[in-house]
Amino acid sequence: MKRKYWLETYGCQMNFAESNALELRLKGAGLIPAPSAEEAAVAILNTCTVRKSADNRVWGRLGYFGALKKKRPLTLIVTGCMAERLKDDLKAEAPYVDFVIGTNDKRRIVDILTSPEGSFAGEETYTFSESHYREGEFSSYIPIMNGCNNFCSFCIVPHVRGREISRPVADIIKELHHLDSNEVKEVTLLGQNVNSYRSEEDGKVVTFPDLLRRLCAEETKHIRWIRFDSPHPKDFTKELIEVIKREEKVAKHLHIPLQSGSTRILKAMNRKYTKEQFISLITTIRSAIPSVTFATDVMVGFPSESEDEYRETLEVL
Repeated sequence: MKRKYWLETYGCQMNFAESNALELRLKGAGLIPAPSAEEAAVAILNTCTVRKSADNRVWGRLGYFGALKKKRPLTLIVTGCMAERLKDDLKAEAPYVDFVIGTNDKRRIVDILTSPEGSFAGEETYTFSESHYREGEFSSYIPIMNGCNNFCSFCIVPHVRGREISRPVADIIKELHHLDSNEVKEVTLLGQNVNSYRSEEDGKVVTFPDLLRRLCAEETKHIRWIRFDSPHPKDFTKELIEVIKREEKVAKHLHIPLQSGSTRILKAMNRKYTKEQFISLITTIRSAIPSVTFATDVMVGFPSESEDEYRETLEVL
C-alpha cells in the first residue's frame, strides 16, 4: 500500500510555490495525497514566521498532530521559515516532531521519507526546483530568486531565507515553456525582492528588466500575462518602467509596498527611500502607463509612530 501524505502550507506565495514543487517530488517517489490529515502516514507543515499569527497557527496544528501521534503511527515534519528560525528549540518544545527541516533543505524531505535510515544531509545553499506547477491551475508561480539583502528592521526574511540568490535564465525559460505546455494562462515571477534579480549568462549580467524582455520574447501558445511580486521601490528603475510599458504580456497591475507615509518611520524601518521618492515613483509610473493600477502594503502602529505620522500614511494612500 502506498504511503499517504498530508501537506499544509502557511505564509507567502514562495512557500506555496515550494509546496507545489515538493508535492511533485512526493508523488514522483510513489507517495499519494491523503484525503484528510487523519488518514495520513506523513504530515508536513511548510511554515511561515513573518507574522506572530502564522506562528500561533502552526503551534496549534502541532498540538493537534501531537495528539494524533498518540493514537497511531505518524511521521511529523516541520519545514519552512519557522523551522529555520527555531531549529532545535522547536523539537525541545514539541518533542513529538520527527524532523525540523530549514528553508534550504525542503528538497531533502523526499530523501528522508524514502531512505532506509530516514535521515538526510543538510545543504548549505538554496536550490531551485525545476517545476512549481500544480495540476489544473491556470495561474502559476515561477520563483526567480530567493533571499533578501535589505534587512528592513521589522523583517525576519534575510535571517531565515539568507542572502539573495538568482536563478539561471535558462532554467526560468524552461519552466515558462513547461507551464505553457500545461495550458497555464498567466505566470507570476516570485522573489522576496524580485526586481533586484541579477544573474550572469555567457559572461554578461542579466538584470530584472532584461529577464522580463527575454520572457516576453519567448513564443508561448497559452501564457498571456506575466506578473511579478514582490518588488522593492528602491530597485524600481526607469528601465523596468519602460519594459512594463512596452511589453504587452506584462500585466499593468503592480504591487509596490509603501509600508509607511512618514519619511522618519521609513528610515526607522530601514526602507532606503523617502515618502517623496515613493510618491515620485508612483507618479512616474502612472505618467508612463496611464492604465496602470496599484496594490500596496502598509504597516501602522510601528514603534514610536505618532498620530500625525499615521495620518501622513493616510494622505499618501
